[in-house]
Amino acid sequence: MKKVLLLLLCVLGAMTLVGCCELRNEFVIKKNGKVTVTEKQAYAKEAIDRLNKNSKNKKSMKGFKVTKINGKEFYVNEVTKETTIKKYNKTDRESLLDTDKAIFLVNSKEMNNITKEVDETSELSAVDIKFSVEVTFEDNIVETNGKIDEDKPNKVEFKYDKEKDKGDVVWYAYTSTNHNLEADKAKLIKKSDRQIPTIKGVKTGKTYKNKAVFYVKDNIGIKSIKLNKKKVSLKKTKLIKSGKRKGYRRVRFKTGRKRQSIVVTVKDYSGNTSSKFFSMKGTKRFIKKVKKALVVY
Repeated sequence: MKKVLLLLLCVLGAMTLVGCCELRNEFVIKKNGKVTVTEKQAYAKEAIDRLNKNSKNKKSMKGFKVTKINGKEFYVNEVTKETTIKKYNKTDRESLLDTDKAIFLVNSKEMNNITKEVDETSELSAVDIKFSVEVTFEDNIVETNGKIDEDKPNKVEFKYDKEKDKGDVVWYAYTSTNHNLEADKAKLIKKSDRQIPTIKGVKTGKTYKNKAVFYVKDNIGIKSIKLNKKKVSLKKTKLIKSGKRKGYRRVRFKTGRKRQSIVVTVKDYSGNTSSKFFSMKGTKRFIKKVKKALVVY
């Protein structure tokens, strides 16, 4: 689903005149573990032609075919690929597919921000962006928040509505009654996470004395903390339950006598990592020299 947002960003640079953009993903899921994915793009021909005539930022429509949709001409491009469900789930972090289910995550905040940017850069009026997803199974659908086809109960369609859809929108469809929607939602949100962990309390490049205290936090959860590739036990950290550091884990570090360069690396359960680099002065031991007394017999 992330590809769709990238396509919208491409459209943003082109659709600066009145027009319409339609993006549609179609999935055909088989019981043998295969899935066929078709990505369709349709840009209003009138708007693109006017842009290419009056602007230096021309939009190349190479590979697009001119097709009429509801009586209006569009530049249309369609790409179809066949893959396995397992491979697709690995490459697309906003989708969770199986032979009996299809779940998609759409970040309405990103979608609405893109639409807002289009509105602000339009010369005449807003560009109408339409986005939809269609899924076809081999078995009939038993539960979904999409619209099931009246003639084909194994087919469902999801349409994005910028006025109604707020926050993270989850679309789902199941062909089996044996499922756990909340668990699947949590799994997808975790899978789609791209937010790196936060490290507070220490600054990159700064030098501290013989000890340092820093705090780490992540929106999904901290999987590991490393100091110079050495793991810190999460049991030795303290979860802060109140104050400005609420939700953070406190980590204490104390150095030895020698000066050290420290690399803190924090990793979350989605594989996102963040690091900070700082130095420790270390402690110095002063040994008093005692002169040996000369003994004369």
